[in-house]
Amino acid sequence: MELRQAMAEDIPAIHALDREQSPVYQHPSGYEALLQSPGTLLVLDHEGQLVGFAAFTQVLDEATLLNIAVASSQRGMGLGRRLLEAGCRAVASAGARRVLLELRESNEGARSLYEAMQFALDARREHYYPAAIPGGAREAAILMSKTLEIDSAGS
Repeated sequence: MELRQAMAEDIPAIHALDREQSPVYQHPSGYEALLQSPGTLLVLDHEGQLVGFAAFTQVLDEATLLNIAVASSQRGMGLGRRLLEAGCRAVASAGARRVLLELRESNEGARSLYEAMQFALDARREHYYPAAIPGGAREAAILMSKTLEIDSAGS
């Protein structure tokens, strides 16, 4: 399994995985912009098939995790953690000292990962996300952050 920077030709597969995993998904141009702007877009490639990605944007010393997804067939193997750790290292190398994120309250798997990686609960936005299913209730957003360690050795 290869972890690498995304390339332009990965965008259709990233978008497809995003659509598969999320009821509210990013337009492909949002991912394309990360290839040009201060940001990080990482992918996990398994034998030529994209099985996961992590997308971060960065402004000065703060990065935001925009999205992270792992194919359903590959879950439970630590790939989300691998992507998140690599993304945090990449944005720290680019000068970020803090990573912010938000998630749907119902996304217990992601929240467990973030808590295990020492992201702290910052706030909650009630009724923020549209219903995941037609006729369902709007969901709260959970806001979390993590202060990144500065690598004084430069590695």
